[in-house]
Amino acid sequence: MKFKMKSIFFLVIIFSVLLFQSCRMREEVSDTLFEVPQPENVKNLNAFPKSYQGVYIDEDSSFLTIGKNCLVNQYYYNMQISKSDLDSVDNEVIYKNGKIIYVKLDTNFNAKMIKDSIYWKESILDTIFRISEDKMVRKYKGYLVLNEKIDSAAYQVHILKLEKRKLTYTQVNSELELVNLKPFSEIIFNDSIGNDTILHFHPSKNEFKDFLKDNSFSNQKVKYKIK
Repeated sequence: MKFKMKSIFFLVIIFSVLLFQSCRMREEVSDTLFEVPQPENVKNLNAFPKSYQGVYIDEDSSFLTIGKNCLVNQYYYNMQISKSDLDSVDNEVIYKNGKIIYVKLDTNFNAKMIKDSIYWKESILDTIFRISEDKMVRKYKGYLVLNEKIDSAAYQVHILKLEKRKLTYTQVNSELELVNLKPFSEIIFNDSIGNDTILHFHPSKNEFKDFLKDNSFSNQKVKYKIK
């Protein structure tokens, strides 16, 4: 993605928005929650399996790194600003010693001046999951099931599946998944927040296995392992 800036004000705003969007991705809560970590009565892993650990890329050239105990998204943005625009604003963003420096944000990136413009690439890191007391990983039937505690009896679930170098990542959330989950598990109760309805499920281990086996996930994200 490439940004060409005519105003330093928009330059700072764009960078701030990228950070805000990155944080919002981690704050989004599913419309489908489970009363206990899934699948039930399966031990938590202390680390991601070594076969999963590595770096993955998708069609948008964003990267996902799976480490020993965390998942980190990395996004790259190509930036450009003219020297005259940069000089027009004092001490907000400066170019010095081959770096573009966001003074107030205390952030800098390697940059290069070509003719009358400055070019650089920004990288945003977003830790989307880290194994902890409230974030658990369980291995079951060829899947990794990521459980994130939202409340005392409310867990959000993501599912990973690695086939050779192809990684499929999905969140149990969409309307289609709700339809497919209902035959396997009774809805415990509904929460209504504004216009949103949050459904709570408590499937048995076998019911969750049947749900995985049905494999009717939508909104899947696919990435490919590069190292």
